Amino acid sequence: MILEILDQNLHPIGAVEKITSLQWQRRHVECGEFELHAPLTMEHLELLQIDHYIVLRYDEEVGVIMYRQLYQDDSGQESIVIRGRLSKCLLQRRIIWGSEHFNTSAGMAISRLINNHCISPKDAKRKIPYLSCNISEKGKNIKMQTSYANVMEECEKICLLGDIGYRLILSDGSFVVVTCSGKNRTVNQNINDHVVFSDEYENVKNQNYVYSVMDHANVVLSAGIGEGKDRRIVSVGDSSGLNRYEIFDDQRGMTMMKEDGESEYTDGEYLELLKDSGASLLKEHPITEQFTFKNAEKSNFVYQRDYDLGDTVTCINRKWGFTINTQIMGVNEIYEQSGKKIDLIFGNELPTLMKKIKRLR
Repeated sequence: MILEILDQNLHPIGAVEKITSLQWQRRHVECGEFELHAPLTMEHLELLQIDHYIVLRYDEEVGVIMYRQLYQDDSGQESIVIRGRLSKCLLQRRIIWGSEHFNTSAGMAISRLINNHCISPKDAKRKIPYLSCNISEKGKNIKMQTSYANVMEECEKICLLGDIGYRLILSDGSFVVVTCSGKNRTVNQNINDHVVFSDEYENVKNQNYVYSVMDHANVVLSAGIGEGKDRRIVSVGDSSGLNRYEIFDDQRGMTMMKEDGESEYTDGEYLELLKDSGASLLKEHPITEQFTFKNAEKSNFVYQRDYDLGDTVTCINRKWGFTINTQIMGVNEIYEQSGKKIDLIFGNELPTLMKKIKRLR
């Protein structure tokens, strides 16, 4: 395979034609990652520099080089290892410089957030070059207030609330943020062709199914400004008994001041904002139901023709007793000398330790 390499100005500077392996991990909401192994040559050393871009010619997202390792094995063979994240990670380099208030569609919230802090910020030094937004999928309406948070992580939260995904793609020599919702390919509709993965059809191998409540919460207590008995507090969720999983949402930084900086929310409006914040936090703590399988390239469906990242499909395993309509949230593409492999991730993933640590900040 051929990997095109771009410099920081998005100009082509060469290509890597000989690789040992490449793992390319696409994600519908979160930021994907990649890892490249290649022989160590002078050309590769010059091309594979930090903050250069790797382009897979069929994929609109690009890889940002963030890690470089040179090593020699026992036989004296020298190699280079490149790791990084897909282009959404450029948004991780910016924070919300102040506060943002949203009562609009998820797509428009993402557009405003990126425009205010990455495309046209008040401080020109914060501008990310060659970046624009082209929002088509709007998603559900959201209401939220956020301050000093990471832009990429807030985009992920907005997507979860608005039931959409987003990409940062390369188009005509510049980066463009787009939103996407995927197609419904389940057996419950008749608009698109059905995609069903099932052991009965012999189109799934190496299956793995997880159902977990280990990180689940269904009742949240959101607390805003004030101290002691004067603190504004509201709860979301009404489960009871052992089926009740509680969590606390500390929103003492949520102000009564509206976006115009002059008028204030009423107590009722402020409590509604707290409810929306709590609902957002519950979205981060769902019951985990995930189905994965490997070697999807061997199934009767063709990746990126019959289905793609973000599409909703039907998965069945009658022996295990489940039939679920679930969204493709991740695709791991693996390129080795033996060929290409495709592993699919359906539904929400269990949170990593790093995600849990970030929630505590």
